[in-house]
Parts: sequence; structure tokens; C-alpha cells
Amino acid sequence: MRRRGLLAVAALLGGTGLLWAASPVPPAKAPAVPQRIVSINLCADQLVLALADRSQIAGLTKNATDPEMSGEAAKARGLPLLSNSAEQILAIEPDLIVGMPASRSAALRALPEQAYPLLDLDTANTLDEIYTSIRQTAVAVGHPERGDALIARMQGELAGLPRPGKSRVAAYYQRRGYMTGTGTLIDELMERIGLVNLAGKLGKPPLSQLSIEEMVAAQPDYLIVES
Repeated sequence: MRRRGLLAVAALLGGTGLLWAASPVPPAKAPAVPQRIVSINLCADQLVLALADRSQIAGLTKNATDPEMSGEAAKARGLPLLSNSAEQILAIEPDLIVGMPASRSAALRALPEQAYPLLDLDTANTLDEIYTSIRQTAVAVGHPERGDALIARMQGELAGLPRPGKSRVAAYYQRRGYMTGTGTLIDELMERIGLVNLAGKLGKPPLSQLSIEEMVAAQPDYLIVES
């Protein structure tokens, strides 16, 4: 009796066009993998180089091969470098433009609106936001599994770092005496491995300057510099 009632309901739904199974739906096509990817800033360069095939990359920024600016500089050698020119982008006719964020690109603003597919990544200020950007880029370039693998590798390397000891103080010291303070990615990384950020201890904003004399007086346990 119950089965007959269910069949009657099914017949009624089918008659009103609500029984979706009555007409098979064709499978959705997988999105095409882009073959002419253009990156329009340095952060996007590194994501594209890490996640796309070399043959997919049609253009990177002029700083992509500079080892002092890019962690993927070696991979970028031999690939086309662009000078942030709208004309160059138009000549390539990219099937994906990647920017992090894209809104800063004068060349992109000069292009016709919605002329090319665009991946506009948010600026990443935390590790989780970086992971999100990696996943988004990996999907956009057609290799989502590479994004998962890269994140797993990063997490493994972070977990494997030696812990310096409780309450050890570190200063991330840059050119011209600039320090990276609280609310930044550097601050989060320090916290994750158990370091106290000197800038935060001194109540400094995210980016501030500290003289050599002040640094000596503060006596941090570790001084982190860029090489």
C-alpha cells in the first residue's frame, strides 16, 4: 500500500515536470585548462610558477627571474617577461590572467572590461589566506591536486622547524631599519614556532622603524634578516 502511494506521488510529480530523473541530464563539461596564462604581479608569478605547467605560462612580470625578489626565480628563467603593458597582454590573447590582487595593475585597467578570464586573488596576510590563494590558483590553472600537495608540504616543513624555546624574542629586521610587527604573516609564523615578536613586545605597528641603538638596547634573542 505504501509503495503504491509512493508510485502515485511519483507519477503526479512526473506529470508536472518535477520528476527530474525522467529526462537524463547531460554531464557537465570540465572547464578547459588554460594554455596562455599571464601573471601581472610578483606574488601571482610565484603561484603560477609553482602550480602551472611551464608550457601553460605565456607571460610573467619583469622581476620574476630576480632571485632577490622571487622564490621561484630559477623556474622563471627562459619564460616570457612582460613590462606591465596592455599592448603585450593583448598580443598574447591570454586565456587566464592572474593577479594578487589584480586591481593594482595599470595594464589591466587599460584593457577592455572583461576581455579575458581573470583570477583576482586577495592580498594574503595570514597563512590560511595563503592556503586559500594556493587552492584557488591550482584550480584555475587546472591542477587542483598540486595545490593540495604544496599546502601539505608547507605544513610539513612548518611542523618540522625546531622550536627555539619558550618566550625567546626575535626581530624581523629589514633594510633601513624597518621591522615587521603584529597582525602580519611574519608575526603569525613567529608565533607558530614559539617566538615572541620584538615589534609586538615594544608595541610597534605592523611596519615600523627601529634604530641600531634601539635594537641593541632591546637585546632580542634572534635577529632575522633577508639574505
